[in-house]
Amino acid sequence: MTAFASLKITGGLLTVTGFASPAGPLAIAGVMTVAAAHNRQGGLMAVRGGIELPVAYATLALTLAATGPGKYKIGASLPGKLTAIGVIAGGALAGALIAKMLTAEQPAAEEPAPAAPAAPSPEQEPSPEQEPSPEQEPSPAPSSSSAEPAT
Repeated sequence: MTAFASLKITGGLLTVTGFASPAGPLAIAGVMTVAAAHNRQGGLMAVRGGIELPVAYATLALTLAATGPGKYKIGASLPGKLTAIGVIAGGALAGALIAKMLTAEQPAAEEPAPAAPAAPSPEQEPSPEQEPSPEQEPSPAPSSSSAEPAT
């Protein structure tokens, strides 16, 4: 996860500055492709944790990679051959990661803890093996006339 976080930050910085264009937008598109594969079980809608938002971000990043950084940028763009090699290598890496995620086994769901026994209702008398609950005060023991008062 740290690698994806650093790739997102680096891709964002390269995109904002226009330095080494189109490496930044391609890095963002790769990260968003993996994010969309990760969210595939949520369906399409972003409200349910789906793929809508990562796919939109990947589309925008690929559009920016195709159109270029524009008039204001820092540094030179990457040469065409290096860009092609980067696109092929990044696509292969993203494809391998997506294939690994799709074929990985889902972690076993944890079993819920057993439910606590229900507390007796106020109408029920506690059974001999149950202790009275704090809400139910024990009934006073019958007093005998031979007992001496406590001092």
